[in-house]
Amino acid sequence: MTLYNIHPHVFAGLQRWHKESFLTRRTGFSSDEERIIYLVAKSFGISHNDLKSRSHLRDFTTPRQVAIYFIRKYTSKTQQQVGIIFSRDHSTIVNSLKVVNNLMDTDAAFKEKIDLIDKLITKI
Repeated sequence: MTLYNIHPHVFAGLQRWHKESFLTRRTGFSSDEERIIYLVAKSFGISHNDLKSRSHLRDFTTPRQVAIYFIRKYTSKTQQQVGIIFSRDHSTIVNSLKVVNNLMDTDAAFKEKIDLIDKLITKI
């Protein structure tokens, strides 16, 4: 048993519910993914349609990779599920996560932008 004598499976389910629902409370978005995509697109000055497009232009790929990073961070979506959202293979999702983590480690300006977007996403 864990906190407050709740069975571990039930406790894990409650944690997952909280993680998935705190983003959409009082925001008007139907899902956490929608809200994250909207905020990332706005932060990079592109439309959410551009962010989800098949385009390989860097103006769209970097924001898309950032959105993928935040969806994995703040939801319980699997790599395959995130891939479906963006019409991408799960291996593209894995690569996107690596790219964002590498950029955050090597580019201070990029890390600062990610931190600002993170604050926007978690602000309720």
